[in-house]
Amino acid sequence: MTRLRLRSRRPRALLLLASLLPLAPLAACGPSGEEVQADREAILELLETYNERLSQAYAFADPEALEGIAATREINNVRSNIARLSAEGRRIVSELEELTIEELNHYQASNAYVQTFEVWDIQVQAVGSDEVISRDPEQRSRVRYQVKREDGEWTVVWRQRIDDAGEPGGAAGPDGAAGGAEGAGGT
Repeated sequence: MTRLRLRSRRPRALLLLASLLPLAPLAACGPSGEEVQADREAILELLETYNERLSQAYAFADPEALEGIAATREINNVRSNIARLSAEGRRIVSELEELTIEELNHYQASNAYVQTFEVWDIQVQAVGSDEVISRDPEQRSRVRYQVKREDGEWTVVWRQRIDDAGEPGGAAGPDGAAGGAEGAGGT
C-alpha cells in the first residue's frame, strides 16, 4: 500500500517533496520507474487541484469550476448534486485538510484507479446566507477516483465515496449532505 499524505495548510513544494520520498527507489529502476514516478506526481497534483475546485464548485454552485480537470460525466454528477442541495435550501462550504493516497493502480500508461483517505472541514450552510446548518471539522472519507491521461494531461473521470467495507456510500466529502454535514451524501 502506497501512502502519500498531504496537509493543505503547508507549502505545496514541501508537500510534494515529502509525498514523493517513499517513491525514490522507483527512480533507480530506469526509465519506466521515472515514468511511474512522474505519473504519480502528476496524479497527486491533479487530485489536489480537483478537490480545491470541487470545494469551489459546491460553495459557489458552479460545477464549471471543474472544466479542464474533470470529464463531462463527473461535472454533470457534481451539477446534479448541487441542484439537489439547492432545492433543499443548502450548500456545502468545505476545505480539504488531508489527502492520503492509499492505493494507486496504473494501467497502460493512460488510466489509473486511485483510492484515497480524505479529511474535510465541511459546513452545510443555508443558500443565500452564511447561516451554518451543521459543521464537521474533521469529516473522514474514503474515496475512489478513476483518472485518465488524454493529450498528455490527467483528468478525473469519476469520483465515488466508499464505506469501510469498500462499497459505494459511506462517509462524505463535499458532495452533498443528506442529513447535515455528518450524513453528507452524493457521488
